[in-house]
Amino acid sequence: MLWESNTILRYLVRQCDKSKRFPTDITSQYQSEKWMDWQLGTMWPSLRIAFMGLTRTPESERNYAGIYKAYQDTNALLALLDQQLSSKHYCSGDSFNIGDIPLALCVSRWILLNETFPEQTGPRLSLQNIEAWMQRIEAETQYSIIAEKELNIVK
Repeated sequence: MLWESNTILRYLVRQCDKSKRFPTDITSQYQSEKWMDWQLGTMWPSLRIAFMGLTRTPESERNYAGIYKAYQDTNALLALLDQQLSSKHYCSGDSFNIGDIPLALCVSRWILLNETFPEQTGPRLSLQNIEAWMQRIEAETQYSIIAEKELNIVK
């Protein structure tokens, strides 16, 4: 039995991508997987504090200073992705790949958190390359079907 969303995603692509939607060359694969690992091990731990703090923690128990700091730390981390996207259409090159999926889902949460809780998160950086990347993903994939439209918030 598999667990961990990125592992499941890797398995599904290798097992079910009969139409060869995703690049198969080793350079693209590992560039993509590098960003999946970055999402899981570097970006998500920071964003998770803000996400869980604002959506899963009762209001009376929220650490707003910690949430604000974590969100601002995520801004700085996403500036690295924005820099990568300044010379590439997708995280691993010019083709959509599996690494774009978990990154896009986290970026969506980052945006939704700021739209829903602007005072608690503080300002969201304007990252033009990420915005263009998200527009490409929404236009060229079925992303909008699975992406969260609003946050599921525990009161």
